[in-house]
Amino acid sequence: MSLLLALGLSGTTGCCLFVRPPEARELLDVGFRTPEQAFRSFQVGWRADEPDLEHRCLARAFRTREGVSRLTYREFRARIVAEEPLLRLGIADARAVGPAEVRGDRARLVLESHGRRLAIEFVREDGVEVWAGAQCVHFGDANLEEHTQVEDLAAGGRRLWAHVELPEGVDAGGLTELRLAREWKIDGFGLIETR
Repeated sequence: MSLLLALGLSGTTGCCLFVRPPEARELLDVGFRTPEQAFRSFQVGWRADEPDLEHRCLARAFRTREGVSRLTYREFRARIVAEEPLLRLGIADARAVGPAEVRGDRARLVLESHGRRLAIEFVREDGVEVWAGAQCVHFGDANLEEHTQVEDLAAGGRRLWAHVELPEGVDAGGLTELRLAREWKIDGFGLIETR
């Protein structure tokens, strides 16, 4: 969990410890379409004290490497915030110093907070969610190319088809939402030495 340690602001003095909660427009902008939006979503989760949203911002590979489940992330987060009270402010105040550098399915975003610079690595992940009312009936990895096809139309234009295998016993007539997504997720953190 290098992000939390990298932005630990133990040496910061004379600052206000108040972390401003997210505004309604920030809550509505939560998403993963760009690396910048993914990091802002992490900040929204952090400022709103919503560990599940923060956890959702982390790449599957990162969670596996670090052994972070929803439960262990909540425990770690509570412990580290108790040990480093200024950490909340450091993450809440972090700002990108420029646009993300995107290379294929990977990206790097440099942030600054209270005189420290941090590089965040992102990876693009594909996923699928199928909902029936308030119940998620299918959730998981999904390669978009394997779940979509494009058809040229005789009258011009194109049609995109999406398909997902439903679990046994799920009534297709009761489905309310199908979501195939290619999202940017946080895959690593590192402190950048400044001279």
